[in-house]
Amino acid sequence: MKAWTTSVIVDTNILIYSLKNRIDIESILLRKFRISSILVPDCVLKELSGLSSSVPYAQGALRLAERFHRKESEGSGDRCILKLALDTGFPVLTNDLEFLSLLKKSGAGCLTIRNNRDIVTW
Repeated sequence: MKAWTTSVIVDTNILIYSLKNRIDIESILLRKFRISSILVPDCVLKELSGLSSSVPYAQGALRLAERFHRKESEGSGDRCILKLALDTGFPVLTNDLEFLSLLKKSGAGCLTIRNNRDIVTW
């Protein structure tokens, strides 16, 4: 992750996970990495909207996502987020191990939550 990065992109997984486990990702990102801007791609908002009636915590995660900065994106799923990360140079915060591997192989920066309380580079 570049030292001057002040933004991070989040995926659906991390929003649901942080809400479910009561993790204040905003405070941790600011304190530990000086990241002050959390970007939520359109594809994540669409996915959360679709999941909100069937997946526990998805409705709350959608409300949480609406507090952050919306970022226009094209496509859906992990590929949409990966493209945005590569285009902007911003790291992605996720707990999806398969996606973390894809991000790493693609040269994108990645962050994850460890021990249900700390955000670390991966």
